Order: sequence, then C-alpha cells, then structure tokens
Amino acid sequence: MSIRCWFIVSVMSIFVALEISASTVHWITFIDTEDEHVGMLNKNAHSVLYSHFIDVVNNEVSQFGYDHRVYDCSSSSYSPENCVKVIRDLQCNATDIIVFYYIGHGYRGSSDFQKSKYPYCTFGYQVEKSIPFTWIHDELKKKGAQLVVSIGVCSNAPMEFGSAPSTKDIVFLSAKGIEGSSTTVAEAFLGNKGDIIVCSASPGQQSMGGPTNLGYMDFFTYTFVSCFEIMLSEKKFNWDSFLKEVSMTTAELTKGSPFNKAQTPTYDCNLRPVQILKIE
Repeated sequence: MSIRCWFIVSVMSIFVALEISASTVHWITFIDTEDEHVGMLNKNAHSVLYSHFIDVVNNEVSQFGYDHRVYDCSSSSYSPENCVKVIRDLQCNATDIIVFYYIGHGYRGSSDFQKSKYPYCTFGYQVEKSIPFTWIHDELKKKGAQLVVSIGVCSNAPMEFGSAPSTKDIVFLSAKGIEGSSTTVAEAFLGNKGDIIVCSASPGQQSMGGPTNLGYMDFFTYTFVSCFEIMLSEKKFNWDSFLKEVSMTTAELTKGSPFNKAQTPTYDCNLRPVQILKIE
C-alpha cells in the first residue's frame, strides 16, 4: 500500500471511529398545535417544553460531550404516517438517549383495559390510523439506545372530543422541596440504562389543561417542567422521585376538575445505574 493510500485509509478510519463514538440525545416531539379545541394550549406547551426542559437538558449533557438532535413534528408534520417514519428511520448508538414526547388526543376502547394501561395516540381525528403508545415505546426500545423515555400527554379514556376542559383559577405550583439524592440532571440521563414510559392520565381518565402561571397549557406538561426546575435547582434529580412527584402534583391540581375525577399520571420506570463516560 502506498503512503498516500495508507494516509487516506487512516483518515477514513478516524472519521468512522468518531462517528461510532459520537453520543446523541434524540428528541422526538409530536405536538398537535392545530387542534380546534386545544391547539393554542398545545402551542404554548410546545414552547414551554423546549425552553424549560429540552434546551436545559441539552446544555447539561453537552458538558459530557453529548450532542443532540431534534425531530420537532407539529403543524403539517404532525401525522401518524410521519410518526411511524421518524421512528423507523431513527438510528442510534449504544450510548444514545431517546426522548419521545407526544401531546395530542388519546383514547382507549372498552376492551383495552385488560390489554394495556396505556392508550392509543389518535393524531387528531384519524381514529382509523391510531397508534398504540406501547408500540411507539417498544419500537424505540429496539433501537438499542442506552435510555428510552416515552411520554404521552393525552386522554386515557373512551374518546371524547367535545370540550376543552379548564379550571376556574390560575394554578400556581409551589416550589416545595422534593426528596431525592444529590444527583444532577446530566447524571440522571447519562448514568442510567433502561426505559421509562409515562401517560399523563391513568386508564379511564381525561388529560386536562387550562390556565397556569406559564400560560394556558396542559396540566401535565406544566407540572412536569415545574417539578423538573425545582429538582434542577436543588441538584436532586432522581427519576423515581421525579415521576412520583409529577403524578401526585398533577392529581392535586386536577382534583376539582369538571369531570369530577382527578387526573393521575401513570408510568413504568425500569432503570439500572451505569458508569458515565465523558466524551472528549
């Protein structure tokens, strides 16, 4: 092999090695911002989610050499076909993180209670093209990433599209202390392996929204980012404590709902600690 060929092969090998070792947080958001009932709430939730959570996490994990990639699907790109395509086209390394966040309509049939506690995502009114939320989560798990977090903000009850529920008074979430070990957000994301699946409502419940001190939006996302910021300030981000607090606080905020039933998020958290590798 000539010196020139050897040099080219060596350079190509370096680029391949860099490509393989690169670690990324993949953010996949499908948010229904055009719905006639709750589109405006979802637009604000979209903005709040990115500025108060996604951008913050990206900044935290970048200190460990992690990159990020965003698949932001709303407006015309919010469709079941695009959801399937994005998931199937996604490619990951073993140290990557995947976070899927859906805000839209959801429902379950009367027979679904025996099959799964998670609903179908309907992507507007295209009921015939509904996608089981568990299918989304399971397909993402097959990508081989270190951590997969799937969050569905949608109703988990027989379908009702006729109203946009709200509360009478503006909701303020108090910045109370949250129990947890002294762990940073970056450590919680990069120092765990496994999967988390969350729905904003338990089986039989509606997912609600209304006025908050961050503007009109769904109550789950409001609680999610508020609890996140509290834990961030206290450097006590623990997934189990965080999800428990989000569930309890959402139920507290919605106990006086027009549906006469509090909204209690449900979730499954399957994690084990791993060593964090800082990528230079």
